[in-house]
Amino acid sequence: MPKRQASLPKYLEESECEQLLSACDGTFALRDYCILMLFMSCGLRISELVSLNTTDIYEDHLRVLGKGNKERMIYFAEGCREAIDDYLCVRDGEKLPPEDKNALFISRDNRR
Repeated sequence: MPKRQASLPKYLEESECEQLLSACDGTFALRDYCILMLFMSCGLRISELVSLNTTDIYEDHLRVLGKGNKERMIYFAEGCREAIDDYLCVRDGEKLPPEDKNALFISRDNRR
């Protein structure tokens, strides 16, 4: 079989990113905004984002466990740090089961 030509990834323009971020509203607006900021500024996979713990976040970077259990450090911008801090102020870790107590992002069902 002939090889298919690899295509370049598609990305959002700055105006599209701003439009997407401004669409966050409702009960989970801060959580959703923080998730989108991490996706856009750090390029995380969804499985990496879901597995993030509060202990993985440092002053200007975060520790991510990626594919093949490879650990990597990802630096993020100050705007991303502000989004994380704003979200952590409203995140309620009290309702979490013990195994998900350190989970950074929680669903409306109070699970990772």
